[in-house]
This record gives sequence, structure tokens and C-alpha cells, in this order.
Amino acid sequence: MKYNINVWIHEEARDFILKNIDIIDAALNFIFWQDYSLEIEEFPSEVCNTLEKNELDQVNIKDLILVFRNLNKVNVGAIDIIIISRDLYHEGREYIFAATHIPTKTIVISLYRLMRTYSMDGFEDENIIRRRVFKELLHELGHLLGLEHCSNSRCVMSFSPDLKSLDDKLPFFCSSCVNKLKSMGYKVFGPADDFNIL
Repeated sequence: MKYNINVWIHEEARDFILKNIDIIDAALNFIFWQDYSLEIEEFPSEVCNTLEKNELDQVNIKDLILVFRNLNKVNVGAIDIIIISRDLYHEGREYIFAATHIPTKTIVISLYRLMRTYSMDGFEDENIIRRRVFKELLHELGHLLGLEHCSNSRCVMSFSPDLKSLDDKLPFFCSSCVNKLKSMGYKVFGPADDFNIL
């Protein structure tokens, strides 16, 4: 089966993502191997312009997906990955890094908080940001395929309420999540054994 994947890049996130498009490809290959087509699209500016922001200048993730789906003629069978630089929130959560709307196969990742890191020299550490984006995309793809949050804190499917927990987890699925995905028919990469040997 060939998967059609559209990556919608918000203008403010464009430079970083185009420079680091290999991490998007790497996460997709992790699950779909090379059995997919990838299209890069410009995220429509009217979506963000239409959305109301809260008092913290954040965008509601549900509203963003709803407006995006309503304003765009999107391929129903495709997986849409939206990468934006706006801060996101969801009811009951102060902020979120990313989310997946399974019925429409829409993933949204915000770089707003993922890019908050500095090296000893006072510069953004791009390698940390790259790892965070990779983990968030892999995590959301896992949800899209049917995985829930994992109780193994080292698994990429574990819940990350903050940057520390995101940075602490490993960039792949634990053996339990690998087995679940394999039982669904996916040929995913996984650890040679459980994380407790690492």
C-alpha cells in the first residue's frame, strides 16, 4: 500500500523544516519504510488569520484542524502533517507540543516550545530540536496507527508533558509497542530488546 503524505509548513517554520526535511523523512521511513509519497505544501495563511487566540496568544488545536479541513481541498486518503510555529493548547492542557486527529488523518506539530533550547554558548542547539521534532512526529504517527500512550517512560509513545520528559525518552518504540504495530501489519523498526538493557 502506498501512503500519500502531505507536509504543510507554516511560513514561520519554513526555514527550519526545509533545512531539516531529512528528519521528517526519517520518521516516515521508520513506519512506512519507503512505501510513501511526500509532498511539501505551504500552510495556508488564512487558517491562522481566521483563528482566535486566547489571552496567552495560543491557538486551540481543535479549531486549527477544523478551519484547515474546511478551508482546503485536501486529499481524503492522505495523511496531512502540519508544522507550525504558533503555541498550541487543548482544553484542560496549558499547552501541547503536538496532536493527531485520527478521523481526518491530520497531525499538527508546533515548533514554538520545541525550539526552546540553548547550548553552553547561548545558541539554539539544533540537534536537540531535530531530535524533539523526530520524536514528536514518530509519537503522533504511532497514535495515527492506533497506539495509545505507553507506560514505559523511555518509549517514544510515552506521554511528554514537558520538554524534560520529551528529551529523556528514546527516539523509537519499545518492544511492546513494536509488537502491537507488527500485529497490525506494520514492519516498524524497534529495539533489539527492552530498554532496561540500555
